[in-house]
Amino acid sequence: LGWLSAGQLHQYYTAMALRRLTDSCEPEALAALFTRNCEVHTRTTRTANRFHLPRIRSELGRKRFAYRAAVLDNGLPPHVRDDRLSRKAFGASLKRHMLDNTG
Repeated sequence: LGWLSAGQLHQYYTAMALRRLTDSCEPEALAALFTRNCEVHTRTTRTANRFHLPRIRSELGRKRFAYRAAVLDNGLPPHVRDDRLSRKAFGASLKRHMLDNTG
């Protein structure tokens, strides 16, 4: 049917919220939680454009939006997380990727 499971829907909407947040930088308080690796250090690496993972001290920290969204986005293949894609194209590409990788 081409439907995402409940867990996949949760991940889909998390990724879409992060995309909207990085596109508009609003709300500023939430946008401030996300930092790219290139903003943290000056070394040129393949992961420079990925999100820097916030330090966590507990299992509860892993459940925070800032951590979950960064891990999810960092785990997407380059063709899905391409910054040149519109939000609509990103959503379609993300859904296709999630359906193709259902195991």
